[in-house]
Amino acid sequence: MRRLPDFDAFVQHWLSPENARRSLLFLPQHEFICDRFGLPGVDFIGRFENLAEDFASVAACLALPARLPEVNRSPERPPYQDYYSQASRELVALVYARDLQWFGYRFEGGWAPTPWLPESGRPAIGGTPD
Repeated sequence: MRRLPDFDAFVQHWLSPENARRSLLFLPQHEFICDRFGLPGVDFIGRFENLAEDFASVAACLALPARLPEVNRSPERPPYQDYYSQASRELVALVYARDLQWFGYRFEGGWAPTPWLPESGRPAIGGTPD
């Protein structure tokens, strides 16, 4: 990858369905959690936005006295939507359509629970969105 001046230029000049499949870093997230039939193979999906709370939920379910330490915390940043131009939003929506749909991410207003992934983080096994 050649050096590009900013995030929007990277999205515009590099991101494509083919390139996203060539690197684990850019592979759509549903590819990691779904089986060969396209059904979720997990019973909980934590969100980075709720990392500490979701970690605590998993630790409690496993009866582990674990606590997630905060190290190297980044300063507050603008919402992710602010980093995208209209053109890069459209391209990301094309490449990651299923992730956006399944995980409830939107470019207007943050994330929203979906029929497949309710607020609990527990997938609705057996019922996947189109």
